[in-house]
Amino acid sequence: MPCRYDDGQIVGDEISKRDKTISNLEEMLCSACTQLETTGFNFALNPILDKWWGKHKEEDNIRKLLQLKAQQELDHCKELLQKPLAALSSSDKTLLKKHRLL
Repeated sequence: MPCRYDDGQIVGDEISKRDKTISNLEEMLCSACTQLETTGFNFALNPILDKWWGKHKEEDNIRKLLQLKAQQELDHCKELLQKPLAALSSSDKTLLKKHRLL
């Protein structure tokens, strides 16, 4: 049984379980909303869902852009690793150090 404070605040494993449940529910809701969007569903019919869906898509776009940037940075690192060390600029070396490649 998870530990609880006297005031009923849930701690430890229970928080972790709830976070996982919320994450799973968000994944399912995202999948459902994606499908609804392809059918032309009017999300304005449910303002709470409409607000969540808009925010979720924005967060997804930001996450995808960050992943793309990180991948481009790693690809650039691969190119830099093909060059002799003496030919690298200080910013190139800094980038390689950031990724623990130098």
